[in-house]
Amino acid sequence: MGRRGLTSQKIFSIAKQLALASAGIDAAMRPGTIHEKVKWVMRDYTGWNMDTNTFEAGNLVRGYGPFVAVSLVQKVVQFANKLLR
Repeated sequence: MGRRGLTSQKIFSIAKQLALASAGIDAAMRPGTIHEKVKWVMRDYTGWNMDTNTFEAGNLVRGYGPFVAVSLVQKVVQFANKLLR
């Protein structure tokens, strides 16, 4: 990872990538057919429920909630670092 090892910037970058992929990983690990898994991933990332043909904003939280949470934690940690310096 270079000379300096893992910096907080690299750690948060990896955490954001994993958080964004978490809904897809969750769908891949659940038992079901490929068709069902694709529907779950589409529902979580777009909010569109292909079974009922409706948009459900609550489904977006499942897809993007972890990413938003990691981003907010990153901002709080950066702000705390500035206060402590």
